[in-house]
This record gives sequence, C-alpha cells and structure tokens, in this order.
Amino acid sequence: MKMSNSAGYVSDHWCSKGPILLGLEGELHTRLDDGSEHVLTR
Repeated sequence: MKMSNSAGYVSDHWCSKGPILLGLEGELHTRLDDGSEHVLTR
C-alpha cells in the first residue's frame, strides 16, 4: 500500500487514539493541536 497526498495537504482531523504508521521512504510532517510540529524521516 502506498499513501501520498498533494503538496501542502493539511488534514482537518486526527485520530485521538493515535494511528500506527509504517514509513518506508520519505518524511511525515505532523502538527499537533498544541502547535508543536514533528518530522519523521526515513
């Protein structure tokens, strides 16, 4: 399975239980409700 979003895509929701992700390549940028931003890279 491959997931990709358009450049600049921002989700309007998030699972409060926390999703499980498997990143094989690229970066995942997250911005939390408290304003903190995190980048996961592989």
